[in-house]
Amino acid sequence: MEQGDIERIRDSLTRAAGLSDIYSEVARFKCVRKDKAGETRDVIIEILDAGPKAMRETRFTVWAFDESGRIALGNGGGTIDEAIDVVQWHKLDTDAYAKDPGWKAMF
Repeated sequence: MEQGDIERIRDSLTRAAGLSDIYSEVARFKCVRKDKAGETRDVIIEILDAGPKAMRETRFTVWAFDESGRIALGNGGGTIDEAIDVVQWHKLDTDAYAKDPGWKAMF
């Protein structure tokens, strides 16, 4: 899908449904990560783009979650590299940040 098509869809969603902060998925990766306890877990990483009309400093967002429901987020960045750098990756090392185990359905 072309960037112009994505922008038209964003505009339509805003107009028809009153939505805002509409992100499109740039890429999705399935990875393996060893946590600090030495356990190996499947992790899904999604890179999202709020589009060229978004504030430059937070255009891209990266978030990751594992099969146990642990989630790591960042505050976003102006580039994909910046967004990756600000993800709180350590949150994938503890169950304190785990969400509903229903996340396993995404694997």
